[in-house]
Amino acid sequence: MQTGFFSRKGPSGFSSSSAAEQVTDGIDASGLTAIVTGATSGIGAETARVLALPGVHAIIGVRNLGAA
Repeated sequence: MQTGFFSRKGPSGFSSSSAAEQVTDGIDASGLTAIVTGATSGIGAETARVLALPGVHAIIGVRNLGAA
């Protein structure tokens, strides 16, 4: 368990150690569309994945179709 500045919860009830799934839990985002760039790897891929969980239509922009 983390202690100190980075483990303190903010006004939202989440901290820097909160998982993206925790933050989006219970949100119905169906009907929303997001464009995510760099979604073939790293933070872009994770962002697209987590946005899609609550129903966001995630459009990913890529430079290389083979990587998508």
